[in-house]
Amino acid sequence: MRVARNEAAATISLGVLLGVSAAVKLGRMSVFQAVVALSGMVPGPIVPLLSWGIATAEAAAAVMLVGSRRWPKARARGLWAAAFLLTAFVAYDMSRMAFGITLPGPYFGLWSALPPLPEAAIAAAALVLTVGLLSRPRDAGVRAGSSPVSATDRS
Repeated sequence: MRVARNEAAATISLGVLLGVSAAVKLGRMSVFQAVVALSGMVPGPIVPLLSWGIATAEAAAAVMLVGSRRWPKARARGLWAAAFLLTAFVAYDMSRMAFGITLPGPYFGLWSALPPLPEAAIAAAALVLTVGLLSRPRDAGVRAGSSPVSATDRS
């Protein structure tokens, strides 16, 4: 029971983190687009599409994670979306460090003034949490205490 509560708390916390991040981006989309454009890592014509896509994906993942107790099937999808987004965020921050880009990162809401290394560390920690939650058997489609191999497959 305690593990289930801890999983639920971790899943909802991850959803809240992504939700705050999405809200900051959606609330100040022009600033988010300007930071993405100024980084020079995204071609100009796709900046608006990419910016809206990232913010929308974060919001959708947040809804799936926060609502996972009500919609259990959404949990795994939300975790996979979070894993994809966090991997992209870590890659973005690592690129900023490699290319010496000093612009603030456009995500994590209140933490957006942090330099790339702390932001990458926070995103990496959230990614490790997400992978840990994905490693649970029920997210892989296996029931606890059962084998993923059916009785007919055994010889």
